[in-house]
Amino acid sequence: MKKVVAMYEQEEAYGKNLAEYVNRKENMPFELQVFSQADKLSDYLQGHTPQLLLLSEESSLESYGEMSVKTQDVLYLTEHKEQARDHKENHIYKYQPTDQLLNQLMQRMSDHDKRDNPVMQESCPIYGVYSPVGRCGKTTFSLLLGELLARKRSVLYIGFDELPFWDEEENISEEQGEKGTLSDAYFYWQRQKLKEKLPVLVSHWHGVDVLTGMNCPEDLCAIQPEEWSQLILKIAQETEYAAIVLDIGSKLWLADSIFLMCSQLYVPVLSERLAKDQQRRFELWLEKNGSDELLQRMQIVTLPQCAQNGTMKERLEYALWGEAGDYVRNLIKSEW
Repeated sequence: MKKVVAMYEQEEAYGKNLAEYVNRKENMPFELQVFSQADKLSDYLQGHTPQLLLLSEESSLESYGEMSVKTQDVLYLTEHKEQARDHKENHIYKYQPTDQLLNQLMQRMSDHDKRDNPVMQESCPIYGVYSPVGRCGKTTFSLLLGELLARKRSVLYIGFDELPFWDEEENISEEQGEKGTLSDAYFYWQRQKLKEKLPVLVSHWHGVDVLTGMNCPEDLCAIQPEEWSQLILKIAQETEYAAIVLDIGSKLWLADSIFLMCSQLYVPVLSERLAKDQQRRFELWLEKNGSDELLQRMQIVTLPQCAQNGTMKERLEYALWGEAGDYVRNLIKSEW
C-alpha cells in the first residue's frame, strides 16, 4: 500500500501540477493529495493519517496546530532559500527542481521510518563516491572501499557506468556465466521482482556483489534520477545487504538526486590547482542549493598513485596491498 503525502497549498496551479507529475509516475513510493482550502484538508484528516503533511508557509498558521497532530510528520514549504537552509529540520524550498524536491520528501519519510523502527536504523548504510574531477581514482577507491567493507559485512557495489567494466575474461569465472546490468535491475524493480531476481544479476568479486553498466548507454539518462534513488532505497530496505557503495562518477545531474541518501559521501580529488578549483566550485554549488548539511557528511580523499599497467584485476590487487589500500583501511578503520 502506497504512503500518502497530504499537501496544503493555496497556489492551486502549483499544487495541481505537482500532484499530476507525482501521481502519474510509475513506482513512486507515495501518492500526493493536494488541498487548497483548510476546511477540506481538516475533513480529510478526520478519516486519514498521511505519512507526511506539507504546509505552505505563506498560508495562515491558525489551524496548523490542530492539523499537525493528525499526521505523522509535518514539513513547511517556503519560497525563500535562506529559510529552507536555516530551518532545514522542518522547511523545504518550494521552487527547487521537481526531482530534487521529490527526493527530499522521500528522504524525509525514510528518516521518519528509521526513527520509528530502530532495527532499520543504519541497517544498510549507503556510501557515495562522487567527484567533479576526472581521472582521480573514483572507481578504484569505490571498489577498494567495497572490498574492505566486505571483510565484515555483505556489500553491494553499484556503478553508474554506461557500459559494464567486467569485459576482461579473468574478472568473471565460467561458473558465474553472463550476469545482468543495472538496467536489468531497474526492469525487475518496475515489475515488483527485484528481490527475487537481484541475486542472479550481480557478479561477485573479492567478496563484493557488483551491479554495473547499462544494456544501452542511453538508459542511464532516459531513467529519471529520482527513479534511480527509489531503486537504491528499495535495495537497501528489502535485501540482506549490510552496506551499499555507489560509484556515482562525475554525473552531477544524477548525484543531486542521490546525495541525501548517503550516510557518507567521499569525494576523491587530485592535488593539482585545477582539481582544487573544481572541488571548490562543487562545494559552492552545494551551499547555493541548500545542501550545506551534506558538507558535514562529505569527506575529501586523495588516493595515492596506483599502477596503470596490467588488467583491471591486477591493478586493483596492487592497489589493495599498496599505499592506496592502506589509505582506505585507515579511512574506514572505525567501520571494522
